[in-house]
Amino acid sequence: MAGVQNYPNLDFATGAGGLVSLDALLPPTSQPAPSASVPDGSYLAGIEVLAPNLKTPYTQAWNVGIQRDLGNGMTLEVNYVGSGTHRLLRSVDGNPPLPGLVAEAQANGTLPTNVSGGALRIAPLLGLPQVTGNQAFEEPIVIKSIGNGTYNGLQSVFHKRFGHGVQFQAAYTWSHAIDDAADPLVAPGGNRNIARNSFNLHEERGSSDYDLRHRLITNYVFELPFGTGHARFNHGAAARAFGGWQLSGLSAFQSGHPFDLYSARDSEYTGLSNRPDLVGDPTIPAGAPRNETGPPISAFALQPFGRPGNLGRNTFTGPRYFNTDLNLLKNTRITERVNLQFRAEAYNVFNRVQFDIVGTAGDTLASPGTFGQSLSTLTQPDGTTSARQIQLALKLMF
Repeated sequence: MAGVQNYPNLDFATGAGGLVSLDALLPPTSQPAPSASVPDGSYLAGIEVLAPNLKTPYTQAWNVGIQRDLGNGMTLEVNYVGSGTHRLLRSVDGNPPLPGLVAEAQANGTLPTNVSGGALRIAPLLGLPQVTGNQAFEEPIVIKSIGNGTYNGLQSVFHKRFGHGVQFQAAYTWSHAIDDAADPLVAPGGNRNIARNSFNLHEERGSSDYDLRHRLITNYVFELPFGTGHARFNHGAAARAFGGWQLSGLSAFQSGHPFDLYSARDSEYTGLSNRPDLVGDPTIPAGAPRNETGPPISAFALQPFGRPGNLGRNTFTGPRYFNTDLNLLKNTRITERVNLQFRAEAYNVFNRVQFDIVGTAGDTLASPGTFGQSLSTLTQPDGTTSARQIQLALKLMF
């Protein structure tokens, strides 16, 4: 693909000459068509292609539930929700080292057993035998519809309708999402989108990147029982001062998102590093830095060549998320048609540090200084800091 630009001046380089009118603008010169083939030995990188037989993903869902009226405006609902998804899009290596060629070269002594990773892709450039399918591409990414996933969840909702100045709702979900296909373009949480071993996708089966085992959301409204229409402070200056106050809020409590851990060794000779061996206690030690939200590096060891590490995909979860936003407002009736409203809003009212998931710089054994540490904090939906924020507003409505 070639880019073409037309400049509005007759002599753009010097800025001289008058502007070219649209009707006098010359069409771009014809560009030669790119070659339909890539010569062997090009080692072309950064290529992503769609598989020719790409199919549309589909989901089969099922659920069963009960709902109970508890009286006094209260209801309870409990549901089991399940689904199975197939033909998920997932990225694989389009030109990986071929196990047969690697084994043959190692057996005849032309390929040392400690040569792995990216070196296998460009082996001929290093004076070693070719062990990939071709030398035209270095690491092409092929997106195929070969992934599968399941979801099973217990979803419950308790709701109290507004009455006597109180409204409350709580929704709790206990669930588990499993798949073998990370996002084919950008995997969340610093995870990798391409399979560690494109010949064995079973190694990629584990908790989904978006899996949340526990999640509780509550929202509530509490109207203070003062002012006109209530038993206390219902007339005069007291009604104006104490009446019209309302407190509402939203609280979220959830377990952490899963994240993956990698070593710096390509022990399976797939051209990509894979997961290490879990050999010790992964519990965060006492006295660890506050931002150490993942297991210590001492719990892992470099896996030997010839097999994958014993650690599965997304075995560990990141920091939990607890957050409460509150809104306090007061309505003051000035006249029959004019109302003054005061609002005080607080986000993350308890100022809890919301650590992000373990960062990409800290999730490999090659980064011992930051391994298992969260290197950033979450932000509010508008991109601002997750630290406590308070804002005040005064609104005149008529």
